[in-house]
Amino acid sequence: MEIQINNDFTFTRYDGKKVKFDFPNNLMKIFEYLNKNGVKPIVVGGFVRDTLLSIEHLKDIDVEVYNIDSYEKLKNLLSPFGKTVEVGKSFGVCKITVDGFECDFSLPRTETKIDSGHKGFAVSHKKNITFKEAARRRDFSINALGLDVMERKLLDCFGGLEDLQTKTLRAVDATTFTQDPLRVLRGVVFAARFEMRFDKELFSLCASMVADGMLNELPKERIYGEMEKLFHKAKKPSIAFRLLQKLQEEFFFKELFLLPQNRFEQTLNALDTLAKKSIDKPVFYFAALVFHLNEPISYLRRFTHDKKLLQKAETLLKGSKRIITLCQNGYEDFDVKVLATEVKISDALILVDCFSNDAKCKTFADKAKRLGVLEAGIKPLVDGKKLLALGFEPSKKFKKILETLYEMQLKGEKIDDVIILKTAKNL
Repeated sequence: MEIQINNDFTFTRYDGKKVKFDFPNNLMKIFEYLNKNGVKPIVVGGFVRDTLLSIEHLKDIDVEVYNIDSYEKLKNLLSPFGKTVEVGKSFGVCKITVDGFECDFSLPRTETKIDSGHKGFAVSHKKNITFKEAARRRDFSINALGLDVMERKLLDCFGGLEDLQTKTLRAVDATTFTQDPLRVLRGVVFAARFEMRFDKELFSLCASMVADGMLNELPKERIYGEMEKLFHKAKKPSIAFRLLQKLQEEFFFKELFLLPQNRFEQTLNALDTLAKKSIDKPVFYFAALVFHLNEPISYLRRFTHDKKLLQKAETLLKGSKRIITLCQNGYEDFDVKVLATEVKISDALILVDCFSNDAKCKTFADKAKRLGVLEAGIKPLVDGKKLLALGFEPSKKFKKILETLYEMQLKGEKIDDVIILKTAKNL
């Protein structure tokens, strides 16, 4: 189906709201240049979908170019408009930056499954391929929409516009969909991002793929990438995990789904709470995801090799659980100061707020702020340079001396040169 849009690229949506396909004028100049050279540019993918959903701040644009049979010709045509970067020559993709927009120009293609995994595809480019033929390789109908920029037409060959209206996720082609295991995760992420539902066929397809163990073929980096998108873009990440539970996914998320129901619900509520707070660092979501698991960091290694993220998650978990314990059992100023040396208390309190309703935890932040340690620990008064200045020779005792003096400082005890010398002598 082709739907005419206005010359200014505005389109009246199904609910009467006007949306505009807004891209830089300089990009339009590229489109016009391509058209003069017999090449038809069609904007595809997320830019079209998200514009129709009124999602703003779109800086990535994918463009398929038709009536061209070689990547080199594409690159040569784009070269007058700036530096071109090859990001996927085997797929015929060339990237160029236009007024801050990252634009991917690609040759339309078909894909044939030749091996297991999400990369096991043979790619074929045909000069005379139609938009419908090329769009058939897409995963969901809402991602198979196109914008013919020269003829001002919205191209909808698979009912994507209606599916946006009814908030339905539907596979473009059942046969090609099941060839890529990553599409299961992409589906649950889209369901959460756009608060859409799977149609019956899509649910059945994904359930069969899960049952066949196809997700086991995916490298952890791809799982992590989809989860990062989920945590970054979804208002309700819980939707994705409820869907995965219904699909009986047990390779990556088994331990999570085996949690007692109350803890499972608390975990999902925590993820949604973080999203409502617009927390944009994935480490908080990953820490929340594993908060109730017995071996949380070992579980996270299932998704990532990132040592910094794993370390930060472990620090957050220990810090937040320590705060909950202190609030339950009582604490002194010294306890708060010590904790500030181990974790950024304001960060740990974000997790605490997600998992504890203890009124005492609500006052912990006030205590930390009063003590000046909400955002960072107290800087030691004595360091190695100070010990050297007092005539100490470097030795293994340095660390013990500094630790003891710092503990005295946190307790509020007086620290001067006499005290330093006396303390060192007694160790």
